[in-house]
Amino acid sequence: MEKNDTIYKIFKLFKENVIKILFVLREKEKIRWKELQEETKISTATFNRALSALKDVNFIKKENEYYSLTWTGKLVTDGLILIGLHIGEEMEEVADEVAEKLLAKDIIMATIMLVLVSIKKREK
Repeated sequence: MEKNDTIYKIFKLFKENVIKILFVLREKEKIRWKELQEETKISTATFNRALSALKDVNFIKKENEYYSLTWTGKLVTDGLILIGLHIGEEMEEVADEVAEKLLAKDIIMATIMLVLVSIKKREK
């Protein structure tokens, strides 16, 4: 796997600080830089690197001074919840019904993504 490869970047990205940012954005939906940093309690330099990395792989976006998750960012956080990973003081309990809805939605989104990737690969 090459360092410029998107998959390499995504795997390298999953560290505690990045996951904290993703889950705060999932809970708040839209939040300013200062508020997001205060919520995550991450040092400024580390925080800025994590934000930049998340934007590079299109997991978050910034519009009018507010950060929010993209659809791929939502897909990733839903997947992390489904496998039981949540950073916080308490584990988030997800009701079976909610988990089933998330799983169904994520399977559809993952399938669409695989189709798009295979189309792009065939173009090359």
